[in-house]
Amino acid sequence: MSFTNYLANIRNSVVSIFEGMAVTFSWMLRRPHTVQYPDKVDKGHELIKEGFRGILEVDVSLCTGCLACQRTCPIGVILVEVSKGTERYITRFDIDAAKCMYCGLCTEACPTNAIRHTKEFAYSVDDIRKLVLHYIKEPVKPYKPVKDATPDNFNAGRFVSEIVKNREKEYVEYEAPSVKIPDGGQTEKEKN
Repeated sequence: MSFTNYLANIRNSVVSIFEGMAVTFSWMLRRPHTVQYPDKVDKGHELIKEGFRGILEVDVSLCTGCLACQRTCPIGVILVEVSKGTERYITRFDIDAAKCMYCGLCTEACPTNAIRHTKEFAYSVDDIRKLVLHYIKEPVKPYKPVKDATPDNFNAGRFVSEIVKNREKEYVEYEAPSVKIPDGGQTEKEKN
């Protein structure tokens, strides 16, 4: 290796360092694109784009109790119990958000769009049992679809936002509501 090649290598090294530093210094003078979440989020800045699959939410007033979502779920995170008898009631609708992989198969299977994804994603809790979301507080009669009518779109996220606000509260063991069923009908739970 000659002395001129040695000096050429040094010159090339110095030039490449300055070229790289020029790019670095040009970015130092620009305004950063980083959003300091959650401390400094602009109100007008949309964090979540349309079509995001966040925590599942159920509008039980639109649920027909057909169990399509429960059957479609590949990992069994949805638990729906319907009482049988002369009067049908939905007595339980639970979703285990800790196990859910947010694939969206349940939302596609629902004939009335009662189950949907929200834009909620920040749901950390100190007790994993809080991630089982219970949507039935008292027995609900199933929705009866009307021919050629589409159910009203509900504001996705209103139920989940309430659950997220209450996540700091102490965990309370869930008890499914009991329903008085005329004619000796039984819930699915009682049959097993």
